[in-house]
Amino acid sequence: MLEQAPEYFRSLAPQMGDWASIALESALGAWALCVLMIEAFRGRRQIGFSLAAPLMIVLLVFSLRSAFAMGSGELVTQFGGMIEQSRQTELLRSFFLLCGVLVCQIGGVTLRRQKLARAEFDVLVMIAVAGLMFLAQCRHFALLFVALEMMSISMYVLVAYIRHSASSLEAALKYLVQSGLSSALLLMGIVLLYGVAGN
Repeated sequence: MLEQAPEYFRSLAPQMGDWASIALESALGAWALCVLMIEAFRGRRQIGFSLAAPLMIVLLVFSLRSAFAMGSGELVTQFGGMIEQSRQTELLRSFFLLCGVLVCQIGGVTLRRQKLARAEFDVLVMIAVAGLMFLAQCRHFALLFVALEMMSISMYVLVAYIRHSASSLEAALKYLVQSGLSSALLLMGIVLLYGVAGN
């Protein structure tokens, strides 16, 4: 048993092709960190345009290209079966990127009117979009929960983004309580399924 352990753990380790399959999400996360660094060293000047939309448009083109390059019934599993990619999941990833671009552009109108910071809004939208993209292609309960929380935590902050509005803060608090309860119920259901299935 102990002699087989290294081989078992080596089989679980992701290969280089696995990392290429989540390149779009990795690019969103890396650019979100870059935008935060730009914002930290920029000073008091406001950025009048979206820093996230150009990258999401480029990623949208790559996602659509890979969606139409895949066969209609082709399934590719990565990371030991935790991620499954097909034409449908690639189209869903493209849809979420398109929604992210639209949210950044339409949200800019409200941000200018309310005189709110643009960069943090773009970062939160990018993290939410990356979580939705992971959610579209997950095949494992652990990744499902992580992707769902990645998306919902950034949504909490986006709901409360207008900090001087009492209704915005009230909506965020209600969303936080409701989402915490539903996450707990989801975890309980996952545990019950693992208990019944045995794996």
